[in-house]
Amino acid sequence: MKLGFIIALILMIIISGCITPTENCYNGTLKTIQDFSRTLEEVAATPGHIKNYNLAFPDGCSAEPTKVTIGDKEYDSEQLFLRAWAKPEFCATKCESSGSQCTILHYLQYEGQGMTECVNIPPETTFPSSAKISGECLDKSNETPAYNLIDIRVNIPEGEYLLQNKTQPNFTNPVICAYLKIDSNN
Repeated sequence: MKLGFIIALILMIIISGCITPTENCYNGTLKTIQDFSRTLEEVAATPGHIKNYNLAFPDGCSAEPTKVTIGDKEYDSEQLFLRAWAKPEFCATKCESSGSQCTILHYLQYEGQGMTECVNIPPETTFPSSAKISGECLDKSNETPAYNLIDIRVNIPEGEYLLQNKTQPNFTNPVICAYLKIDSNN
């Protein structure tokens, strides 16, 4: 019995020693993306639903922010964004979607690997970037705490989010107000 325990202990030490900081960063980042994806699904599923979410990637895993030029566009070297993806084969295989489009959450890191997570919300889900345009989302920039309304299809920065489903009964697809808390230190 003791020999089996000693062998199991030795194997645990060897295995834990094989997990590199890069693997920890990869696994931590993937978990963050998966958690955010499930949060978006939860909010999109129920009109009126409100959820706070703190989006934070593992410490020490991000490279110094830089700009990368691809074609005529400049991008952050590290970026998280939501996209409607019109690749039926990808959607069927990766997202188990029968439609011609699916919604993906994509983490782009030019110095490492990109990651893609399927998000089970309609590709036509709206994320208004302005209270004036949307009519559904309120301006919360003068409230305490203050939030900016952002379109997470463009870029999803780290920070504290207030996600609110503002879908009206006559709407076909969800309308989600994604508010990013304004840093009070600025």
